[in-house]
Amino acid sequence: MCYHSSASRGGERIADRLYGGYLAYRSIGIDPGPMNHLVFSMPSSEYESFEDLSLRDQRRLISKYAKMVGVSGGVSIIHPKRIKDEYKVPVGLALQDLGVDTGSLWEGVHLNALDLDSWLDYTTEGLHIHVVGYFRIKMKSNDFEELTGWTYKNITWEKRHKPEDKESVRRIASYLLTHHSIVKGKQSFSYFGLLSNGKLTKTTRTERVDKECPECSSQMYKVSVNSEERLQGLLDGTFRMCVDQFSIKSRLRTIRNYYDVRPPRGVKVSPKDDPRLRAWKVAHGYYVVPPEVGIPLT
Repeated sequence: MCYHSSASRGGERIADRLYGGYLAYRSIGIDPGPMNHLVFSMPSSEYESFEDLSLRDQRRLISKYAKMVGVSGGVSIIHPKRIKDEYKVPVGLALQDLGVDTGSLWEGVHLNALDLDSWLDYTTEGLHIHVVGYFRIKMKSNDFEELTGWTYKNITWEKRHKPEDKESVRRIASYLLTHHSIVKGKQSFSYFGLLSNGKLTKTTRTERVDKECPECSSQMYKVSVNSEERLQGLLDGTFRMCVDQFSIKSRLRTIRNYYDVRPPRGVKVSPKDDPRLRAWKVAHGYYVVPPEVGIPLT
């Protein structure tokens, strides 16, 4: 089904930007915070008023509340529905009978595992928002609820007890994009804070690297096979050749994204070299990383 590949691509893009942004900020001495997965919920009495907002205003409100609790930057994904409690166990059992082991009950909804009339029959209203981003707690959930009426939960802390890494962010985002809100003509997820386009730039480069043998890690070569005899010789190992004279190295074409922090307004040079950067950090509440702190690669 096409939604699998679409969700997977979206998850890779989100993980790439989140981790690339993390490295970019660390490279100029800013610690954006560890990567966490949070979910925000609102009272059912607010569902209608939230849905009446434009998509832009919805995302602004999410960004405002996320920053309020301590998210310096991230991505938000809106989920308007939840699976009904009475269907969770039956759907899980039906997926087992079908031999489907994805760990996602929403897969059963997509497959119509219980043969219901509509996918809507599996669901109930349960508007909530997932945020994956850089998080250091500023406000506890009960204080946040008293102030806004909303609640939030740190899923990362509940499940992992340690920050997310690039691979776990990719898995989380890919899953979240299998059953999210869609507005025609609009991107289905939104970056905010330190990940917004106004704060972070992306440069995409195409690079070619030598292809290595998966068995012995030696350089691989393109070989012209123009006869059955030569093919058989290659297969049984009796054919020998001078690779430097007769063959072309096999190369892989890779596309890499590089992220950089946009300089503060009015700064014309690299922010790493500008003396006004420290004042800018303090004014925006960023955490300064000592120069000796290395950048984690996981």
